[in-house]
Parts: sequence; structure tokens; C-alpha cells
Amino acid sequence: MNNWTRPNRPELEATKIPSAIDVAWSAGIYEGEGTCRLCGHTKRGFMASVTQKDPELLYRLRDWFGGSVRDNGAGIGVHTWDICGDRARIFMCLIYEFLTVRRREQLDGTNALEFLRSASPIGIPVSVLQSKLLSFYEEERDRRISATGKKRRAQRSEYYQKKKQLLTVVATRKAS
Repeated sequence: MNNWTRPNRPELEATKIPSAIDVAWSAGIYEGEGTCRLCGHTKRGFMASVTQKDPELLYRLRDWFGGSVRDNGAGIGVHTWDICGDRARIFMCLIYEFLTVRRREQLDGTNALEFLRSASPIGIPVSVLQSKLLSFYEEERDRRISATGKKRRAQRSEYYQKKKQLLTVVATRKAS
């Protein structure tokens, strides 16, 4: 793992490999009871969740795709499966082809799949999705570093221009 990414928590990893039928079944569960949203301070994080009274469905999702299952508390017997970050993006790519147009539009509106560079996620293997995510993050990091450097250079240039103007004004006053 590169030092610029946060290490994944191993307890949130998937423990089983889903079949094509499992992925389609998961899409149906998500279609009926799921939500997705951008999260975090900069709204760059991504989260998907499914809420159910029966946690058995949620444990299946957790086993296949990772994430965590929690009781919502308050004694109402509602449980939620949460999946965040790269796991959520890969989950959404896998179920994308089974979603309705309305759900696809909701997902497209979050730009959570921007790492695909406008390519359709349908039929892309998980290993390719992971490598696309990694290269996207590397490009974004390089872009941010470059943008920060340009911004600092511009600020320095502006500072020195103001300093030069001030020195010119002072020199003019001394001469007169």
C-alpha cells in the first residue's frame, strides 16, 4: 500500500467471493432498500447502505462485499449494512448493470464512479476496477501536488510584485 492512502481495516474486508447470481440478488436488495451518498468534509467520500429488519440479508452482503452491519439502536430492531470508500465504489460498479434507470441516475449524480473516466462499469472485473481506482488516486494526488505548487508560485510572484511596487514608491518619495 502506498504511504499516501489510508490502510484498509481488515475486519471490513469481504470473506467470500460472490457469484454472478449473488451480485444480481444484491442489486435487487439494494434497489429496494439501499441508499448511497457522498460523505466527509470535502464530499469526496462515498457510502452505500442497506437497512433491513432481518439482519441475515445484511450479513450476506457483508460477507460478499465487506463493510459492517450494525444495530440502529433504540430497540426498534432495524439493522444497517454500511460500506464506504473503495469498497462501496466497487460494489456499485458490480451491481450497476442490474439497477433501474432511476437508481443509475442517482448513482451517476454522485460522481462516485468518476474513476472509470466515463466508461461503463458493466462487465469490468474487480481486479481491473481496483487498478483503475489506484491509477485514478495517483493521478489525483499528482494533480493536487502540481496545483498546490502552481498556487504557491503565483502567491510568491504576487508578493514580490507588490514588494517591488512598494520599493519603487519609497524610492520615488526619497528622490523627490
